[in-house]
Amino acid sequence: MAEVFPAAQLETWNLPSNRYNGAEAAARERRATIVAGLAARVELPDAIAARLLASADALDAVVCALAARAVSEDTLRDEPWPEAVREGWIAVHR
Repeated sequence: MAEVFPAAQLETWNLPSNRYNGAEAAARERRATIVAGLAARVELPDAIAARLLASADALDAVVCALAARAVSEDTLRDEPWPEAVREGWIAVHR
């Protein structure tokens, strides 16, 4: 069992991991930095990038999807420890 935590994934990618929710200029700037970081990893159509820039929830959903993909593609940053079968673990994409 795996769990995805957007802040852990963003930290791993050296992207802002907090204070990116809201309409304030600083939050919008953080989202722009995150979207640019994501665009360096995956193709982001303009319409999707615009949605991510507008919504921290949408941004979290995409970050979670990328981390979840790491579970199925075996591209996790760290292998789960044995207790993960019982306890779960935070899945983080490399």
